[in-house]
Amino acid sequence: MNVYVAKQAIVDRFNNIMGYELLFRDNYAQNRYTATDGDKATLELLQNSIVNIGMSKLVGTKKAFINFTDNILKSNICSFISPQNIIIEILEDIKPTERIMDSCKLLKEKGFVLALDDFIFNNTYVDLIKLVDIIKIDFFITKNVERKNVMKKIHAINRDIKFLAEKIETSNDFKEALSLGYSYFQ
Repeated sequence: MNVYVAKQAIVDRFNNIMGYELLFRDNYAQNRYTATDGDKATLELLQNSIVNIGMSKLVGTKKAFINFTDNILKSNICSFISPQNIIIEILEDIKPTERIMDSCKLLKEKGFVLALDDFIFNNTYVDLIKLVDIIKIDFFITKNVERKNVMKKIHAINRDIKFLAEKIETSNDFKEALSLGYSYFQ
């Protein structure tokens, strides 16, 4: 049986790897996401990463960022996995309903680190911003001055949040994110 997992490094300001985003892949030839069922993709990624390959082989002592869908967040899957090296990425299309908020609070109590993926500021996320540890800002989607403005808005709600600049493709992007105060880079 062949299993596939892609991983993309996440570094700190000194270019030290602090973790990897683990990405679902269903074949080697097409190194891209081809699934249409996000729940199934997350479950297969978890199975392949934890059971079939092993987290120690994939990430060593680093953190694994894994996308969680709405349904997976509301499930009890986290009863079966350790918060030791998994950072749960809450996808951008998830609405912070009461059930999602309750699930996130429970995950925090269990010791999980939570990250908001591809974040674009909206007041409906204020309560969730108070809970999460990391916010990922997509540098392709969020442009120039808005990158700084979103940080100001979020820091007014939660001063302890770390920011992760994703889709950093050039040294200029890295320098800009660094100058704005981002902690992590992907």
